[in-house]
Amino acid sequence: MANRIQQREDKLVADFGVIENPRERLAALVDFGARQPELAADGRTEENRVVGCVTEVWILLEQTSAGLCRARCAAGSPLVHGLVGAYGALYEDVDPAEAAGGEPRLLERLGLADHVTPTRLNGLAAVCEAIRSRAAELTGAL
Repeated sequence: MANRIQQREDKLVADFGVIENPRERLAALVDFGARQPELAADGRTEENRVVGCVTEVWILLEQTSAGLCRARCAAGSPLVHGLVGAYGALYEDVDPAEAAGGEPRLLERLGLADHVTPTRLNGLAAVCEAIRSRAAELTGAL
């Protein structure tokens, strides 16, 4: 059985993959991400800032009372905020151990990696690494 992150990524690929025009597909993904719960202003601290992003990005990964991850994200630009929100949604209500090993390839699978600048792709890689690292901290692995 596929893990929850993979299942969610598969669903997003199925949902957005039907949009033929890559620019429209990217816009729809960004819109989806922008509708995810946002990190409140008081959570936009240096501790939650993601190093390696040109645009300011903050991620707060917390553990719920059920022991699952809760991801809240924010970014300094609408495009980045939407992309980060979409990636954050993959980790919502996932066991921290699973999140620590998650390696989504959403943009690549949607055929959008060529429609985003290399700088943004590197930033998204930093976002995923930050989520994995913070999830590992929640498991006590670090």
